[in-house]
Amino acid sequence: VVFSGKGYYWLRPDVRKQDLNPLMHFIDYGCREGMKPYSVSELEALRINDDAIAEVEEMKKHGKVVLLLSHEMSLTGAPRALLNLAIILKKLGVESVFATLTPGDLEGEVERAGLKSRILMMSGMDKDSDFAEEIKRYISSFDMILFNTIVALPYVEYIKDLEITKACWIHDGSYGFSCSPYISQFANLFPLFDTIFVVGDYAKTIALSFSNYDIEMDNLIYGIDDHQRDERQHEEHEGVVMVLAGTVEERKGQDILLESLRLLKHDLLQQLRIYIIGKTIN
Repeated sequence: VVFSGKGYYWLRPDVRKQDLNPLMHFIDYGCREGMKPYSVSELEALRINDDAIAEVEEMKKHGKVVLLLSHEMSLTGAPRALLNLAIILKKLGVESVFATLTPGDLEGEVERAGLKSRILMMSGMDKDSDFAEEIKRYISSFDMILFNTIVALPYVEYIKDLEITKACWIHDGSYGFSCSPYISQFANLFPLFDTIFVVGDYAKTIALSFSNYDIEMDNLIYGIDDHQRDERQHEEHEGVVMVLAGTVEERKGQDILLESLRLLKHDLLQQLRIYIIGKTIN
C-alpha cells in the first residue's frame, strides 16, 4: 500500500496542527478509527472536476440541493444525526450531498440510503490555491452548505466570500468547546453564518457564551423514530424502555444515570428497561 503523508494531513487537520508524524498516527490510531490509506494518485482522483459540478447542476433541475459537511464519517452521534437529517430532507424533496473531511464506515450507510457522498479536503485549502479554487467552485454550485458541529465550523473562513447560504448545526456542550483549538475564534466565526442551529437550549446557552455578538440561534432537534412494538414484545415488558446511546465515558454521564437509579423506588425500577449502548473510551 502506498501511503501519502500529505494526503493524511489533508484528511486529518488535527494531526497536521499538532505536527505529528502522519504514518505513525495512522498506524497507532487511524486504522482503529476507520481511516484508509490513500496514495498520491488516489488523492488526485478526489479533486473536484467539471463532472462533479455538472452532477450538482443536474440535481438542481429537480429542486434545492444542500451540501452537508461532516467533520468525519464515523458511526458516532453527530455524523449519524446529519445522515438522518439528509434522509428527512430527501423525503421533503430537497436533495443533498453528504461531504466529509475524514472518511469512515458511515459511508456505506449513506450509500444505502440512496445519498451521494464525497470526501472534501478543505484542510488543504490554505496550502494550495488551485485546490482551493476547485473546492470553492464546487461549493458555489449548491444552494446551501451546512457545517455539522463546531469541528467543521471553522472551515467557513475559507468560503466567507462565496454567495451561498451558510448554516451550521451545533451539537456541542461545554466539553466540546473547551477542547477546540479554535475556542478563541468562535466569536468572530459565528457572524459568518446566515443561520445557526443548535440541538437544544443547553447547546444554545453554551454556544452563546462564546459569542460577543447578539447572535440568533434556532433549535433544530433530532431524535429517533418511534416504532410500534408487536404484541409479544408488549407482553414481555409493560414498562418504559429507554436507550442511552453514545461513547461510554465520564463526560457522557452514564455514571450519573446509574447513581440516580438508586433514588427510585423498587416498584418503579421494575417498570424500567434501560440500554446503555456505545464503545468505551479509556
